[in-house]
Amino acid sequence: MGEVVRLLNEESLVNKFLEQFKSEDSIRSYKSVIKGFFGIDAEFVSDYKVRGIKYDDVNKYVEWMFKNGKSDNTIKKHISCMSSLYEFVGEDNPWKDRRIKQYVGNRLQKGDIGKGVALNKVEIKELMDKIDKKRDKVMIGFMLRSGLRACEVVKVKWEDFIYKNDKWHVRVVGKRNKVRIINLGENEVEEIRKYVEDMGIGENERIFEMTVRNVNYVIDRYSDVISAHDCRRTYTTNLLKDGVPLVKVQKALGHSNARTTERYLIDNDVYDGDVGDFVTW
Repeated sequence: MGEVVRLLNEESLVNKFLEQFKSEDSIRSYKSVIKGFFGIDAEFVSDYKVRGIKYDDVNKYVEWMFKNGKSDNTIKKHISCMSSLYEFVGEDNPWKDRRIKQYVGNRLQKGDIGKGVALNKVEIKELMDKIDKKRDKVMIGFMLRSGLRACEVVKVKWEDFIYKNDKWHVRVVGKRNKVRIINLGENEVEEIRKYVEDMGIGENERIFEMTVRNVNYVIDRYSDVISAHDCRRTYTTNLLKDGVPLVKVQKALGHSNARTTERYLIDNDVYDGDVGDFVTW
């Protein structure tokens, strides 16, 4: 309790670091990066957590960003922001470790940014057959058939599912709180409805009560090939290979720029099963 009180009184190292900045955009950006690394809101990151971070922790996180298809700008931004925090703290700066710099440089030189995996029909079946926990099966299946980001799937509630014009849709709150509507197949919605009913989840309760990191841990439990972002990549590649217009795929993914969507145009034999109509309204 004492730690929480101290943090709310803005006496923590992280809060003191954030106090330096006058721009709301800068503060929001730093908070987002800090939360991404520590897994909790920046205001609640304890001094103990900050001082406990070592090279191995940073290395695992950087590897995770590459695996999840983060752009070169995003990776550089995260390293720069976190390095600034540790320069302020005055501790040994694991973000400036020469091994991190060398690792990132090698990956960038090889062009590893943004590359990932899109599962084909056989691979999807093999993955789903491997999942023995009901929650995990429903969640991963939902991500493969909706293209939701990990940060989006953890927010979804049963009340977000809408039946309109003889079709099922799900309302998604994406980055910067932008709302979009995604079409879903009837079978997929029925699977989620049954899960919600069996688990006694209320309409206004989150269906998958977990953190973004937990989502990735769940996927890693069943596959050492794909990440949460690769579930989204699989969904996207399915649509593009099935001839769905780029602009509709862009809307379904919540991309503000069509060039981001075009990155998913990879040469892969993708799943062609029943995954909905892929049209937003």
